[in-house]
Amino acid sequence: MPASIPAHWRVPDPFPDSPIPWGDEPTAAKCNVAEAGIGTTTPVSRYQSGVSPYGVVDLCGNTWEWCSTESEPGRFELKGSAYTSPFERAAPFLHNAANATMKDNDTGFRCVTALPDSR
Repeated sequence: MPASIPAHWRVPDPFPDSPIPWGDEPTAAKCNVAEAGIGTTTPVSRYQSGVSPYGVVDLCGNTWEWCSTESEPGRFELKGSAYTSPFERAAPFLHNAANATMKDNDTGFRCVTALPDSR
């Protein structure tokens, strides 16, 4: 699982004044949140208009993303939001935390890998 990345290590945000990854159009139509009314997870290809400028999908909504970063002993950071979250709480920088033994249908994880050095 990925770790929660400190703010000073993140890629510069192309939309620094917006809490959402696709710019300044705050609309629940670009992510799977409570207002969508779906009530379950969706395939990552469902919301193409909500893809970040870097090609990352589902940074908001669908499932909370479990990180390997402990917020306190036995509790791990969750990022983003889920299909159960209201749109006003859907942002990639949002934090939540969960007990290491928690099981829930709106929490998942993102598989990540480092790209080969292109130099």
